[in-house]
Amino acid sequence: MKKLGIINNFDKEIEKFIGRFNDSFKNCENHLILEYIHYSQLEKPEIIDSIKKMDGLLLTGSYHMLSEKKTIEKYQTEMKIIREYEKPILGICYGIQLIACAYGFEIIGINNPDINIENEKSLILNINPKFELFPNDQIHVYESHLEEIKFVPRFTDIFNIYASSPSCKIQIIKHKSRQIFGIQFHPEYPDDPLTFKDGTILLENFVSLL
Repeated sequence: MKKLGIINNFDKEIEKFIGRFNDSFKNCENHLILEYIHYSQLEKPEIIDSIKKMDGLLLTGSYHMLSEKKTIEKYQTEMKIIREYEKPILGICYGIQLIACAYGFEIIGINNPDINIENEKSLILNINPKFELFPNDQIHVYESHLEEIKFVPRFTDIFNIYASSPSCKIQIIKHKSRQIFGIQFHPEYPDDPLTFKDGTILLENFVSLL
């Protein structure tokens, strides 16, 4: 069986988010083990050793703001793991921003953010069909973020951008030479059927790479 490490970047409502991921990966439970690791435990040598043995990593969202220097300092170990880990990585919401920070890019606030989790109505993103984790050119998504990756031209030297929205230029990325993926939305959010269906497809396609 494959083992997916889920690095939990939340400091509250942890059980709620674990439940959402468990629901989203139910179809994979016959061949996938989920192992949850809180980001505060990443300094421990035994945790680092266990991560090296995993088949892939998923980086969750968070309520923290990476535009704040103290937050960046708190997550330096996770960023180091992102740079050095040799197997597939998927960063979700805050996770995509951590990936960008790990490669030296800045996170900034959004003036008019899309936050549609509260009203339980999905947004539709157009996707470049070359994005390998989703088979269609549109995806239903939930968004809940107040910050985004600041776009600079050198970003596309390292990452391909597969989706944008009016409020957020960098919605889906993949590293050009590594199996590192990032999405600025929540595929694990279960309340809207269309969003849950599309998010589950994306997560299962990621698991197929492990």
